[in-house]
Amino acid sequence: MRHLIPITFPLMIVLLQSCKPSLKYPYAIRDFREALQPALGEIVGKGIVGYDSAYSFLKAHATDGELQKLSYSEHPVLRATALGMLQYRKGIDNFELLMQHLDDTAFIAFYHVDWEITTVEFSRIADKLVLNSSWKNMAEKNKTIDKVITEHNDFKCAYYILRRIGTQQKYYPFIKKMVENDEPFQEREEALFALAKYKNKGDVPLIKKVLLNNSSRLSVESFELMQEYPDTAYLDVLEDYSKWGLFHNIKERRRWDEGQIFFDALAIYKNERSAVILGNLLNGRPFLPCNPEYNAEIKLQLMYAIKNNNCKAYAKLEAQIHPLLPKHEEIAGPSYPNTPNTIAVNIPEYSRW
Repeated sequence: MRHLIPITFPLMIVLLQSCKPSLKYPYAIRDFREALQPALGEIVGKGIVGYDSAYSFLKAHATDGELQKLSYSEHPVLRATALGMLQYRKGIDNFELLMQHLDDTAFIAFYHVDWEITTVEFSRIADKLVLNSSWKNMAEKNKTIDKVITEHNDFKCAYYILRRIGTQQKYYPFIKKMVENDEPFQEREEALFALAKYKNKGDVPLIKKVLLNNSSRLSVESFELMQEYPDTAYLDVLEDYSKWGLFHNIKERRRWDEGQIFFDALAIYKNERSAVILGNLLNGRPFLPCNPEYNAEIKLQLMYAIKNNNCKAYAKLEAQIHPLLPKHEEIAGPSYPNTPNTIAVNIPEYSRW
């Protein structure tokens, strides 16, 4: 296994692992059994929550009671380690554990394994706790959602949750606040989509402003928003993206499938302005400054977006593309379609996210 661990800021780790005792987190390493202390010290020394010999030793030898006590350690990395283990102990009430520690906002380094590459990511302890939690019933899950959205809506997990709730009016002001929070755009996209679902025309200028200010970062959520909740105001965003964001995402960020998503979002507007934008893309020279192999596929996706949204405004474009389309009627799709699972697993909706 290759290890790519971009930790070059020891001072950051020291600050994160502050050893100042507090009333809420009073326990030091010396307050635990001597047999556990070497492993605890090793975890604190590394400053990262992950799977290694110290982690394995603690998992095998610490009791539920010791882990619960450790979840109130003065060292955030030990709290995060203990909570991660407790969530998978059979005798632990996950909902109660979550409610007790939802205010633990310390940022901690966690090992993240993706295929054979191990990297390190930083996350709030509470975010990890929420995203990895499970519930015994829907009432517990709904209480968790309510508390996160109304009291902790600056958490990363709050943005993740947004796609899993409806358009309840009580959440509207919180969702609007989440759009305006100073958080990474990737997370705010979820809030933008959730806000658009309320179909409040008064929100369109705010949504447009945020999208336009981040046009180079648009991804699937933004295009789905403009397609499912269309407004002609969003054509400013789509036109701006067509000029350089599309190329940036396809070539620099290697998001080959986003061409089709963008073309579909643009083509559904079926008016003169969308026709002009589509025409500029279709007749650009070069079409896109990318690999010619991908250009052919992407251009085909554009032509099918025009064809599948037949309208008077696109008549000239349809006449232009007709001789260039394959003779068969098969609609162009993603290069790598999702393969459905062959094994059905019956997991209750309330059990996990």
